[in-house]
Amino acid sequence: MKINGSSYMKQLQMYQNHAQKSQQASKPVSKQDQVEISSTAKDMMQTNRIESERQEKVEQLRKQVADGKYDMNYNETAKKLVNYWRGAMNHDE
Repeated sequence: MKINGSSYMKQLQMYQNHAQKSQQASKPVSKQDQVEISSTAKDMMQTNRIESERQEKVEQLRKQVADGKYDMNYNETAKKLVNYWRGAMNHDE
């Protein structure tokens, strides 16, 4: 009986390759965590930024009033009040 050595080596190599592939396939794949922020949450974050800016503006106005440096434009204020109340009355009808 004749044994061919190179054929045996090829079969051994094929077996080892197959074993390596199956080991790699059985390893758990690590996944990265992902976070998705909903559009509602993004809107809320935007609202917080706007509120923060508004709060800063209010604080500046309070400081100006306290220091006696606030200069009020009475005509512009009156116009805005009249326009506001006209708009409110039109919505009631």
